[in-house]
Amino acid sequence: MSRTEIHVRRKRKRFILRWFANTCSIYLTAGILGGMIIGGIVDAIIAALLLGGVNYFIRPFLMIVSLPFTILTLGVFTFVVNALMLGLTAWLMPGFAIAGFGAAFWGAVLISIFNLVITTIIEN
Repeated sequence: MSRTEIHVRRKRKRFILRWFANTCSIYLTAGILGGMIIGGIVDAIIAALLLGGVNYFIRPFLMIVSLPFTILTLGVFTFVVNALMLGLTAWLMPGFAIAGFGAAFWGAVLISIFNLVITTIIEN
């Protein structure tokens, strides 16, 4: 097996593990947070994939645009950007609903914490 094939397999494995962690995080957060509703596990799987796409394509642009606010708030504004990405995902996904910005903010915080814990457990 060539180095390129090994590299591709590692990237694919990492993508699937992160997708799994994101799915679990969204599902757990929806169970805990009252203002966040997910239709079921299939909706969580799709929402995790959609959130990954939104974070990949749109979040970098928002991070650059909001850089002055992020510097001014010593990085705390990043949580607002994360909440906006979660809200956009809920807006795009029919089986996923968020009650308002507060629920999106705390949902993004919980999803980040759960993702950190799950990926740490899986990768080690």
